[in-house]
Amino acid sequence: MKKGENHQNSIGPLVRASLIGCGCGALLCCLLLLLAAAILASLDQIPEAALQPIVLTASVAGGFLAGFIGARILGHMGLIVGVSGSFLLLLIIMGVSLLLPDGECLLPSAITKACAILISGALGGMVSMGKRKKIRRR
Repeated sequence: MKKGENHQNSIGPLVRASLIGCGCGALLCCLLLLLAAAILASLDQIPEAALQPIVLTASVAGGFLAGFIGARILGHMGLIVGVSGSFLLLLIIMGVSLLLPDGECLLPSAITKACAILISGALGGMVSMGKRKKIRRR
């Protein structure tokens, strides 16, 4: 590249923003799951039907934060950064679920969770780019 040429086509900042957003989303997801585990531990019985919606809600919130933080760090391309950050979070969640010994995975449920996480990440990226501009009157 020539001296003084703009480096906007570089993929490095996109990857860095996506990784940081993914880390923040994974942290939020873990914190929400720990909070849910603490609440469920205080109950006498653990409702089996409540576990899947709790996990889905925590994953969607993590995906939204991953997209929001990643797009806010990069400052542009909110949709792309949001989807890429939430996709990395999805890969982490899928990797952890495959490592569990008795984890059964139904295909429709997995597809629903994957779509929900990716859509929430895209929404987070778009929301972070929605800036209000002041209109000055003369």
